[in-house]
Amino acid sequence: MKNITRKEKILDSACEIFTVKGYHGTSTTEIAKHAGVSQGLLFHYFGDKENIWNMVNQKVMQSNKWDDTGILKLDQNFKEFLGNLIIKGSSLSLKNPEAMRVFTWNHLEFASQQQDEQFFAAEMQECQKIFASYQEQGQVTKDLKPEFMVRFVFSLTHPLVLNQARVTHEDSDCTSYLNFCVDSVKKAFASNVINPESL
Repeated sequence: MKNITRKEKILDSACEIFTVKGYHGTSTTEIAKHAGVSQGLLFHYFGDKENIWNMVNQKVMQSNKWDDTGILKLDQNFKEFLGNLIIKGSSLSLKNPEAMRVFTWNHLEFASQQQDEQFFAAEMQECQKIFASYQEQGQVTKDLKPEFMVRFVFSLTHPLVLNQARVTHEDSDCTSYLNFCVDSVKKAFASNVINPESL
């Protein structure tokens, strides 16, 4: 067996276990056993568990690129942008549960170290700029920071991931939930200087 094949097998095993148990709930002994290799070989390739975790994060992100086509543009009103963002985000969550599980574990276990920042960092920064632009246009309240609003919107897709065994993107319940999210967030973020119903 070639070395690169063994390395990939270790990484695949780590990815499979990490997505279920998270970083702190997984041991290198368990990863090595699952991959059918010795711990010595595991440490030879990756050094330590933290490095394996970082490699898994990179692997997951590279295989789950976010298609932002039609979302990150300003020639739409806030409700249209919000609808596209939430629907596209929920679609990503349902189609890429592995990535969202790793994202969730990052957030739960490393929030204080901000290691979850690497997930969709560029997209989230771009969304923050767009939210700021809508604030300048008077469509969105200036009482909330763009970063908070973006993170809040992204968090709305998590329930779909947790219930993915029961929910698909085509389900009527899912559609109703997404429409509820769009309408509720639109009203919550609306500027008090204009009529929310005009957004």
